Amino acid sequence: YAFGILDHFWSLAVEEQFYLVWPLVVFFVRDVRKLLWVCLGLSSVSLVLRLVLAFHDVIYHTINRSTLCRMDSLLLGGALALALRSGLHDRVLRAAQPLLWTTAMVLAGLNLLRPVMSRTPESLSTFDATYLSLRYTLLALGSAALIGWCLEPSLLRRFFEGHILRFFGKYSYGLYVLHFVALGYLLRTFRAWVALV
Repeated sequence: YAFGILDHFWSLAVEEQFYLVWPLVVFFVRDVRKLLWVCLGLSSVSLVLRLVLAFHDVIYHTINRSTLCRMDSLLLGGALALALRSGLHDRVLRAAQPLLWTTAMVLAGLNLLRPVMSRTPESLSTFDATYLSLRYTLLALGSAALIGWCLEPSLLRRFFEGHILRFFGKYSYGLYVLHFVALGYLLRTFRAWVALV
């Protein structure tokens, strides 16, 4: 928490580092199929790196905030964009809904399994290391599947195109950037009020 109200900008740093490198990869590789393999290969590297670090008891924030450990979230989005611009377009859209349900069930299953694994500290430690490593990839796959599902006419698409969600979508990044500033102000005000009571 060294940077206080700017601490949450780690996510922006990860994105900007990725966006500095990814255009160069696209420029040099060019071929859509090869780029898809690059996305899948580097996503696998990211997952394996998280597993290795988690099983070596590296602290959560180091894994969570590392570009190399988090690049699969951005790469899988890139893979979706590439696949939609290739001959895989129709197959990707057909697979979107089943993939979303599958990732949701796997994540739910892992969350339900945690209390069972917590009976012994050793098994919980192993489970948490595995879960920490898998969940980012699963969330990225689920998010890509959700986007794919919403590309075709559906009730879900109409839900996301509703006025309320579009309003919050328009301002969501600004809210994210400013929420720690507002929280810091509210906490200082609350503490000053408590000190007076």
